[in-house]
Amino acid sequence: RAWEDVTKAQDEVKDAQEEVDKYQNLDPDNPTRKRAEDRLSSAQDRLEKAQREYDRLKNRLEQARAAVAAAEAALGEARHTYEQRQSGPDPDDLALAEAQLRQAEAQVAAAQASLDSLDLKAPFAGKVIEVRVAAGESVMPKQPVLLLADLSTLYVETSDLSETDV
Repeated sequence: RAWEDVTKAQDEVKDAQEEVDKYQNLDPDNPTRKRAEDRLSSAQDRLEKAQREYDRLKNRLEQARAAVAAAEAALGEARHTYEQRQSGPDPDDLALAEAQLRQAEAQVAAAQASLDSLDLKAPFAGKVIEVRVAAGESVMPKQPVLLLADLSTLYVETSDLSETDV
């Protein structure tokens, strides 16, 4: 339809131009010549408008075709992915993922071992009698950091205390 409007406007411009050419020798103020020139000017305006509309529609058509092509490509890719997933995971991808999982598990185990080595463990239950290091101070392995005593059973030896004094 837009192309029909363009060709119709082109025909009108051609006819109007022929009419202007026919009256070209008349005085510039002649009403017949003025009408012919006005008709040509209007026909040219309609042709420009029709051409702009045609170009706009043509651009929209090209954009729509490009969108269809992109959608078809996406559909093809989606079908390919679907078909691949139907037959299960890619063995190479699966092997890589399993190797990465084993590596991550080893890193977690190493980090846990490192964390466990930071814990202070007493050889028996008791009460802290003396702290020999300050918070944030570095210590060496096997270095005593506190004095621990088992106060559950006490034995007292004295030479000047009798049972009646107790």
